[in-house]
Amino acid sequence: MNTRMMIFALTGALLLSGCSDPQEDASSTVQKVKAAIAEAKTNLDPQDQLDAYNDMVEDLKDVIKDDAKTPTGGALASGQSVDGVSLAAVQQARDAIAARAACYADPTVACLQPFSSHPNGGAAGASPQGALAAAGQIVCASGFGAADKSLADFRVNRDAYAKELIQIGLAAAQCHRPNDVKAAIAQYMTADPSTGGQRLGDMMSILATPDLRAAWPQVAAEVEKEANAPGLAANDKAGAVQSLSLAYAQMGNIKAALAKYDEFTGAMHYQLDPTSKDKLASAVILSGDAAKGVDIAGATGDPIATAIALHKASQMLGARLGLTEDSLTAAPVLLSGVADIQDYFAPADAQAKAGAAASAAALEAAIDKLAPTMVRPTAQAVGTIGLDCDYGILALAHQKLGDPAKAAAAIKKGVDLRTRLLGRVDAGGDYRSFAQDAALIAIAQGHLTDAANYVKTAGLFTDTYGHLLMVETGRTKNAQDALTLANTIGAQRDLWHCYSDLIPAMSKAGKHNDVETLIKAWSGDPRQKSDFYGWVVDGMVAAGDVDGAKSYAEAHNMASTDKGKLALDYKLLAAKSVSGDRDKAEPLIRDIFAIGQKIDAAGGETHGDGYYMSRYTDNQFAQNAAKQAFSLGYTDLGIELYQKAQNRDQKPLLAAFDKKLSKEDLTKVLMLAQNNVSGDRLAYIVDHAITNLQ
Repeated sequence: MNTRMMIFALTGALLLSGCSDPQEDASSTVQKVKAAIAEAKTNLDPQDQLDAYNDMVEDLKDVIKDDAKTPTGGALASGQSVDGVSLAAVQQARDAIAARAACYADPTVACLQPFSSHPNGGAAGASPQGALAAAGQIVCASGFGAADKSLADFRVNRDAYAKELIQIGLAAAQCHRPNDVKAAIAQYMTADPSTGGQRLGDMMSILATPDLRAAWPQVAAEVEKEANAPGLAANDKAGAVQSLSLAYAQMGNIKAALAKYDEFTGAMHYQLDPTSKDKLASAVILSGDAAKGVDIAGATGDPIATAIALHKASQMLGARLGLTEDSLTAAPVLLSGVADIQDYFAPADAQAKAGAAASAAALEAAIDKLAPTMVRPTAQAVGTIGLDCDYGILALAHQKLGDPAKAAAAIKKGVDLRTRLLGRVDAGGDYRSFAQDAALIAIAQGHLTDAANYVKTAGLFTDTYGHLLMVETGRTKNAQDALTLANTIGAQRDLWHCYSDLIPAMSKAGKHNDVETLIKAWSGDPRQKSDFYGWVVDGMVAAGDVDGAKSYAEAHNMASTDKGKLALDYKLLAAKSVSGDRDKAEPLIRDIFAIGQKIDAAGGETHGDGYYMSRYTDNQFAQNAAKQAFSLGYTDLGIELYQKAQNRDQKPLLAAFDKKLSKEDLTKVLMLAQNNVSGDRLAYIVDHAITNLQ
């Protein structure tokens, strides 16, 4: 090769070496975009994320334009995905955040509404269910004014708005805010677009709704007005008079109730239906006029019918005080969710207590007068609908009203009546109906041996009566006495379940020596003692002895496995002194996260330390730590752990709304939702964000 040719060859080689490979460039850009997508999904700044997606779109368009002839460029140009990256998908993600970025950066109710589960609000006539749920929460937290404000967008639809006001009133009743009930119904009466007979019917339906009782006086005045409107049909007027009679009776205005009753049955020549007659008669009896009440019931001169009327009145009294269901055929004690006898007999609220003592006295006097005339054990004398059960309900009422002596006396009257008519107190198939009330009084007054005998002889349901007995036993008795009582009801409640009540109660009361005595005396499966240790910790935490709980857990090797650590962490977090102190709570939350990551990585199942989680779980244990942080108000910690969790859904984000969020934190939570969930789940998060802003 001559020199000239060599120079040309070298020059060509140098030129070629300075040119890049188009396929390599295209592939590199795709990898860069893939990394940028992953980074964008952790970006909680809406505008930054939008800018990043815009850059990605431009980068991919450049590849399609400049490198269309390469395999990568050609695939992208034809709409295909390359290593999980496609222009269409990136544009879709870009467009999704573009529509929301400005709103998320400065969230308001108005700008979030289109992204919620009720984007059209109530203006089109649809019931704004999301707003309704929010309003129900708001009235309990901030009162009617704030709840009503949240429905401002729906007032244009007067019919829908009026219906939502009723629901707000019901929600206020559930959280014991009578003034807000009154305010909601007052606004309803203004907003309700109906007229004439329809409006009268709407108002009467409120008078038939016990939860709205706080508003009855103002509604009764409106019903009086509408009932006297010219042109009203006779039947409509009669219905209004009957409704007013019952409402006045239940409000305690017996004079007005009887006046309406006389108008209805006298001047108007109508008769009360049986249910209405019973309600009015019971209310009149409880007002102190037993003779008039019995007369309304049509029972004058008939002892059996009189006994039924008195039983219905006792049921009404029990229901007013929240002690029994208002039912003729039985007096089922309302124990659902009651963990302690002291909760059941907690002092009655002012509205329920008003006049209740006088009503109880009047009813008891009427029963005392009738009881001696009963000479045969009829169903109306003893049993489910008998006078003995009426005495039982009276005993519950006296105890609730703070008069245990009268409660004990009422139980004795029931015992004496049953003994006189049946030969012994526990005879007859309906003994349980009386025994359930007697057992509760015995537990409340500390006569625990008597209570245990009632549970045993009557076969009372021990998940309620046996549970309450054992909790009170653990709180007040030593280990030996506790075991004696537990063995008494052993046929109804096995010893392990008794221990599950006794140990936490004793621990909470600081009776640690008695707890150890119980555990040592356990003759069942030794492995079950690990449950006992957990209950001890529960009791200590409930009593606020967190340090003692930790020491006890250490002494019994409760945290030597992942299972033990996780359980102990949650138990300790239940203490307010821990959950309310971030320095104490955060290490526990981070430990929950670390263990959760291990479980998630193992597919919901770990081996080697005795810990087993079902393989059919959602494998989202780590995110529960974020949920704990959010629910306690440690939002920054919740955000950090949520982003680090291997598996995520919307549940921790919903917990973030347990506390009022700043706008800055609200933006971050919305972005977490945007990056991790979609569809209805995302819309539901937006619903909660709207509520949080209101």
